[in-house]
Amino acid sequence: MNAAVPRQRVLIVDDEPANVHSLAEALGACYDLRFATDGTRALELAGSIAFDLILLDVVMPGMDGFAVLRALKAESATAPVPVIFVTSMGEVADEEQGFDAGAVDYITKPVSAPLVRARVRTHIELKRQRDQLERRALIDELTGIANRRHFDEALDRRWNHALRAQLPLLLVLVDVDHFKQFNDHYGHGAGDDCLKRIAGVLDREFCYCREAWRRTNCHACCMR
Repeated sequence: MNAAVPRQRVLIVDDEPANVHSLAEALGACYDLRFATDGTRALELAGSIAFDLILLDVVMPGMDGFAVLRALKAESATAPVPVIFVTSMGEVADEEQGFDAGAVDYITKPVSAPLVRARVRTHIELKRQRDQLERRALIDELTGIANRRHFDEALDRRWNHALRAQLPLLLVLVDVDHFKQFNDHYGHGAGDDCLKRIAGVLDREFCYCREAWRRTNCHACCMR
């Protein structure tokens, strides 16, 4: 039996429970929905869960939607997540401010359920395609694991994190003994297969990333 395909995660942020309910009802059971009624809670959830999309109200007490969006864009883990403003502010200047802040779309209240579904579906698909292109740019075509570019980027992030947190950093180097002789004797095809099998073992046995780490690509081997 095939494993169930995980649903895309959508965060709904609005200080009015009725608005949250309307958006949740519009999206139905198609998505894994999470909710926040203030900006602080929204940032906590976005920092701990890998969301595919955020529906964000603009006018909220305390931290408004613009402040929340700026905070999201300031963090590397949450910056790529598309944000759609859902608000009663329908003036052109308001929309322009939202797009300038980094929002990908703007939906005015009262919301139309078909419009919400269409916009959410479109931007989640665009994110999926973008993520796929980014992963392909960071994967070695032969072995299917992270390439040198991804290793360099991951090492730089983890090095800086270790410095800030004053934590040790572990780096494991693996050498394949006698590979040249193996390649010369059995041929390049067999040598490629050998490298794929070794890469698979390393990927399976040494990748222990948690979900929150996984989406920030903290390990050079973590490309699932």
